[in-house]
Amino acid sequence: MTRRVAAAFQRWIGEPNTFRKKPVMGGEDFGRYGTTAEKIPICMFWLGVVPPDQVKESETTGKALPSLHSSLFAPLPEPSIKTGITAMTAAVLTLAGK
Repeated sequence: MTRRVAAAFQRWIGEPNTFRKKPVMGGEDFGRYGTTAEKIPICMFWLGVVPPDQVKESETTGKALPSLHSSLFAPLPEPSIKTGITAMTAAVLTLAGK
């Protein structure tokens, strides 16, 4: 499922805008959905919403970007909302066979 969704993202928002990251041990409850008796496949993606200049600074200096639950977290509304809607639409249509 993850490969299918990632391929859809590459087609819809562009390969340069789609990144593969190493798995992390997050604290989300989402992972429990994949362990139900029904064994429904799950896939979680992250959407980059930090202004590009902050990302560049982080890459240069090693300074961590503010996390989702940080008081310093300030997403860039445009293009974050548009990209998020496009990505979710791409995933749904791909998995629905459209």
